[in-house]
Amino acid sequence: MMMIEFETPEGSKVYVIEGKVNTDRRLPENLGAITQDGDGVYNATEPVWGELFSDVAKKISIETASGGLLFFDDSDFSPERFRKTMELLDVGHCRGWAGKAVEAAKEYTAFICSSENPRKDRYLSQLRFVSSFAMKFYYKRKDLAERIEKNPMKLDYVKFMISFIKQEIERYNSESGKRLLRAEIRATGEECGSFGFGFGFLVENKYYGIYRLWSRPVFYSK
Repeated sequence: MMMIEFETPEGSKVYVIEGKVNTDRRLPENLGAITQDGDGVYNATEPVWGELFSDVAKKISIETASGGLLFFDDSDFSPERFRKTMELLDVGHCRGWAGKAVEAAKEYTAFICSSENPRKDRYLSQLRFVSSFAMKFYYKRKDLAERIEKNPMKLDYVKFMISFIKQEIERYNSESGKRLLRAEIRATGEECGSFGFGFGFLVENKYYGIYRLWSRPVFYSK
């Protein structure tokens, strides 16, 4: 292996290591032992999607132009940063046939639920967005699709998500919300550290325009 000079479009120079990238290298585990409680719930994390990079890559279709699974905590959030991230992922459009983008910013329905067992379910509250395109062509519910199209949402996907995130931040920054988070995290046996909460976002199906957004407990180990 050797160091080579890499010049950025802005004219800056950085040095990178030239060599083969090992795609079969085990992905690093997060710190902390993997434990299992009496309910069979694992309380520490294995690398997302598998142990090897090649395991991750093989699960992503070549037809997936954009998408992703994101995690962030409440301190990372600002409406503008979130909006730009969603723009990068092209959220609010369905790909449609032959990759042609179909505007679906307000033609969707949203499902919301709260978990009765966040430690097991791995979410506190969750939103799932399903476009009218998905209702019509994936779920074969033309009646629901037509109802959505005749009565579009007042907020587009991203504005709805931002509203949900703000509501959850306010909820879990309250004293009752903090007590709930503390109880959920202590139930895992974690003590040495601090607790908080964050969010997850999943492009469940880019082609049909289906997304999930959820709030979740977070533990910061020392």
